[in-house]
Amino acid sequence: MNNNGTIPSLVRQSDNFVHQLYDRLTTIGSSPQCKIIIAGANFPAHIAHIIFSAGTYSITAISRTPPVYLNGVQLLKQFALNDGDSIEIAGEVWKFSNGFSDGCSESRDELSPMRRFIGALSRFSRTGDSDARFELLAGVAQLIGSDGARLVVEEEPDNFTTIARYPQSSGLDRFSQRAIIWAKQQGVTVLMQDTDWESSRDSKGSLELNRIGSVLCRPIYEGNVARGYLYLDRQLDKSAFTENERLLLDDVGPVFGDLLVLYEKSNRQQETIARLQENLKCHDTSIIFDCEAMRQAIELALKFASTDSTVLLNGETGTGKELFARFIHQHSNRAQKDFCAINCGALPENLIESELFGHEKGAFTGAHQRKKGLFERAQGGTVFLDEIGEMPLNLQVKLLRVLQEAEIVPLGSTATLKVDVRVIAATNKDLWQQVRNGNFREDLFYRLNVLAVSVPPLRQRHRDVLLLADFFMKKYTARFGIPEKMLSLSAQAKLLKHCWPGNIRQLENVLQKALLISKGSMILDTDLELPEIAGCDSEEKRSETSDNEHLTLKDAKAAAEKRCVQDALLRANGNITIAARLLDTDRKWLTKLMKIHGVSATNTNTK
Repeated sequence: MNNNGTIPSLVRQSDNFVHQLYDRLTTIGSSPQCKIIIAGANFPAHIAHIIFSAGTYSITAISRTPPVYLNGVQLLKQFALNDGDSIEIAGEVWKFSNGFSDGCSESRDELSPMRRFIGALSRFSRTGDSDARFELLAGVAQLIGSDGARLVVEEEPDNFTTIARYPQSSGLDRFSQRAIIWAKQQGVTVLMQDTDWESSRDSKGSLELNRIGSVLCRPIYEGNVARGYLYLDRQLDKSAFTENERLLLDDVGPVFGDLLVLYEKSNRQQETIARLQENLKCHDTSIIFDCEAMRQAIELALKFASTDSTVLLNGETGTGKELFARFIHQHSNRAQKDFCAINCGALPENLIESELFGHEKGAFTGAHQRKKGLFERAQGGTVFLDEIGEMPLNLQVKLLRVLQEAEIVPLGSTATLKVDVRVIAATNKDLWQQVRNGNFREDLFYRLNVLAVSVPPLRQRHRDVLLLADFFMKKYTARFGIPEKMLSLSAQAKLLKHCWPGNIRQLENVLQKALLISKGSMILDTDLELPEIAGCDSEEKRSETSDNEHLTLKDAKAAAEKRCVQDALLRANGNITIAARLLDTDRKWLTKLMKIHGVSATNTNTK
């Protein structure tokens, strides 16, 4: 395997085998899932890992057996790797190459600006990591020959946040806010000389105090939306920026657009992780959620778990009713006993009876031995009856006996058996309507509907769609053995717009396919195969019509507009850019609507 001079790598000294560090995280250990496998039955699954962060590769020892040596010294904490460092594990020695040496003696700081920028670009394209912003900014600053550079995001109108600077040691007062505002007003890359701000020299702003003679500032776009700004300057004693350098900055700008998308997503993920951890702490559940509807459903389920009463879970197909049933079981006083589940609509009638109540030897053809049924096997535990509305009427009578008398009669037997089980049933049908239609027994309905929990459909869970999407993408990239991928903003907007008739199960299938057919490290909206479904929001529209019945046309329009803005921000988890995509408008116009209607992205996010 030949090494590419711009790709950091580990070179095994015994045979010169090159392992290129394409990923943000490189695991080392005996597990087959590790990127570098250390053979040995007695070695732990994970011994060490190498991580790329903030433009630097670092190594950490996870286990002290076998010891990990860095340049002959046992590794006891995380260390940054330098070109030529030696790593020894279980007698095998690897040399770290930062990807710049390629047989030459020049150090990283002595590289040509072009090579440094290409190297940074290569790492970003491999890792898709927003931490690459530091290397990319330094690369483009040296490529164009600027004295200072700054990468900012505009999280709120005229509120600029610096996320990378060059040199990194420079303070924020080193950079001009005026240049960014000029670029924002123009909407294009601006090239300005000291003569352009001579009239304001007495203001003693950062341009004057730092003796800046020339500025380049480029808006960074994602689609038609300005996500941030790339700022470069030169001091008065240097030659001014030229038109060619302005064009060069225009050419490299799109790279920073992709970077800012990932940076914002990373920030949102950190906020979400914090909220999820709080939810997990409060509710002790593995169910992935962040919306109010799910929080209320889980709190209700938690209250019901402490009783022994029958619970009926109502919800559409694919909403995760079995997860709720397991959650209730795990938080009940029966948690140490068995949880036994059956889908009443998945088996033929004769098999359901045998599965539920068991049978004696010779009870029917093929019954060669006695079999315990679900209720007998779950003694002391919980029986989950999924899709109870599909249960045949003659079996409903037998189930009613179990609930009333706590006893069963196996097929082919005349003896009754006492059972101590808690029943949780689930349905995607309106059971009361089934009673009216004569398809479900009224007395059984009342026995089952003692405590009821409604599991919300995915279309009502808004931002949970993206949380679940992240979970499924991590799950299937690991299963398929492919690099992790991310959702583009257009893909996120498409997922949030869809009404998900198949709920979580449909989302899982869509993402599984998208991971396989997408090219590169980003899933685009075109990779998501979602059918157009007419009228999926008709219920919401009917509700709006009812609410607006007695309003003037002007007031009704304003109310509907405000509701649309709030709903889009809620679905987008407060992300104004994604909300603008959902509403098919631009960020600037959405921000204006938010001011008109008094809508806050932050307040909407907490609903």
